[in-house]
Amino acid sequence: MLAGLRRDLAAGKSSAVAEFWKTVEQQKTPVVERIPGDQRHVLATFLWKDNGETRDVVLDLRANGIEPFSDQRSHLRRLPGTNIP
Repeated sequence: MLAGLRRDLAAGKSSAVAEFWKTVEQQKTPVVERIPGDQRHVLATFLWKDNGETRDVVLDLRANGIEPFSDQRSHLRRLPGTNIP
């Protein structure tokens, strides 16, 4: 889903972000997608819809020895040019 959004944004599709959030509202989060060629694992994407005031969003999940507040892998990153961290 995010790969498609990136392609749409790169192609200049102005409605891409609004369509993305509409899909997310219908499907809920996290967005769970199959990984091509991997039957055992899935990709779970956690989302935050930014109202413009968000400075940092941390996923407090202590998986694989990650310390959420000090390890940047736990910090959601904004998709450039969008309100999707």
